[in-house]
Amino acid sequence: MTQARVELSVNEDALQEAINKFDLLGNEVFPHTARAIEVSASFIQRTWVNIAQGNDLSKKPEELSFNGSIDYANSIQIRTITPFNKMVFSDSPIGKRLAEGSPEYDMKPALVNGPKSRQAIDGHRYNIVPFQKTISQLKRMKVEGGQNAYAIAKTLTRQKIIGFKIDSEGKRRLVYQRWTKAKKLDTKHRFLAGMVRMETSAGKAQSSVYLTFRTVTLAQTGKWIRKAQPAWNIPQEVADQAMPRVKEFVEQALKRDLGI
Repeated sequence: MTQARVELSVNEDALQEAINKFDLLGNEVFPHTARAIEVSASFIQRTWVNIAQGNDLSKKPEELSFNGSIDYANSIQIRTITPFNKMVFSDSPIGKRLAEGSPEYDMKPALVNGPKSRQAIDGHRYNIVPFQKTISQLKRMKVEGGQNAYAIAKTLTRQKIIGFKIDSEGKRRLVYQRWTKAKKLDTKHRFLAGMVRMETSAGKAQSSVYLTFRTVTLAQTGKWIRKAQPAWNIPQEVADQAMPRVKEFVEQALKRDLGI
């Protein structure tokens, strides 16, 4: 579990003494302060979520491959220990991995020997890895002639899944309609070449997802290697960023409660 930890201390003796007695005196004695701490915890949570979603990556290390994660953002919660003690935390492994960094990692062995891998006729193993492109990502990308990728992608014919089969290894494989050129994005863009539009409609609701597929084998020397990732302690950055504002806000509320 990772936490954005903000501990309050003030210069004035009277205010610091009051802080030290918060839990003893209770929130009835310090209603404005209790409310200020509640609002401050929400502010810290919003700040953290904004970074986790990828909306503010201004402090991200340049070499780090991270563009935001909805799962990470959704994991950021507030836990009330006392009215004057709030914990803003995340139990997502993504935050822990970002905070610790990671060494260089060759992904090929795990991919070609994993549960979704396949065996070719000549005996070598391979895997076909799907990559989903979101609409927001496509809208930010350009292809040949400066054309917007999403504007072109949405004109692709939807590809449908028509069933499944069991392969020679006993693994269940989806069966698609016959692939045609009209169903693939014709571009030299390395991340978009061959992209297809997959039908995901349910009932009357029309929807689709955009996918590219890439094949990985052990023979692809120098490819499918995740570069070493530098550490980025997002909770500490959030705490450092929030501290001045939280301290000022709580200090003003405390003075109001004390009548000074």
